[in-house]
Amino acid sequence: MSNQELTAMSKAVVQAYMDTLTTGDIDALRGFFTAESTWTLAGDLPLSGTWTGPVEILEEFVPQMVARLRPETMEFSFDGLIAEGEKVLAEWNTLAQARTGGRYDQHCLAVFTIRDGKIASVREYFDTLHAKNVVFTETDPTTVVLRYFEALAAGDQDVIRDSWASDGSCWYGGDLPISGTWQGRDQVINGFLATAFAHLDPEKEIGIKVTNHFGAGEQVLVEWDSWATGKTGRPYRENNIGVFTVRDGKITNMREYADTQHWQRALVA
Repeated sequence: MSNQELTAMSKAVVQAYMDTLTTGDIDALRGFFTAESTWTLAGDLPLSGTWTGPVEILEEFVPQMVARLRPETMEFSFDGLIAEGEKVLAEWNTLAQARTGGRYDQHCLAVFTIRDGKIASVREYFDTLHAKNVVFTETDPTTVVLRYFEALAAGDQDVIRDSWASDGSCWYGGDLPISGTWQGRDQVINGFLATAFAHLDPEKEIGIKVTNHFGAGEQVLVEWDSWATGKTGRPYRENNIGVFTVRDGKITNMREYADTQHWQRALVA
């Protein structure tokens, strides 16, 4: 077989596999693998590593991934193939709603090796950080809240938004621009948080550090330090405490307490 013929055959095998994948026909998919076929996923996710044979690949690896997504929301689009000899590079996109509530929007690339008309090996690569944050995120209350604080410190807007339930609410005491009850995720993020950060000088250091936390059931208490420079030019150094309620991996309520007099002196002109 010439290299041109081998390339065409290899490409046809992967194209047929991708077409079959969209049908969800597991029995048909098994026919593309041998008992020694391997599928390797890069990274350190719970599913990362090498899976051997059609049973591990199709009955363990794939179902464990799909189980973290809502099947009725899954969309699959195929970008194309590049082939040379027995090697085929495939690109595709997966869109779905994760069971954690986040939107999974993943671009995937895999290198297939084809031998004797079968898939001998696959090396798959994608945005593992996105997968970790959206699909493989832990849902116990303390982990959810600490991830939220990490996102606040890093300015990760996607994780900040994903941390809150759509009907979540927060309350802040006093008579400040951020005081009162903010109802709904959009109000929490675009109202409460946006108003707070609007009073800070973005050209100066803005910091937040958790100093203590403990949880009981669905509630988590967190103490943290925050510091910045107000647009007033005055330094802001605050010790905060908040009680968070988490259900189904999302923050549903927060009650925050802090020195409101200091907030006013430092940040209100």
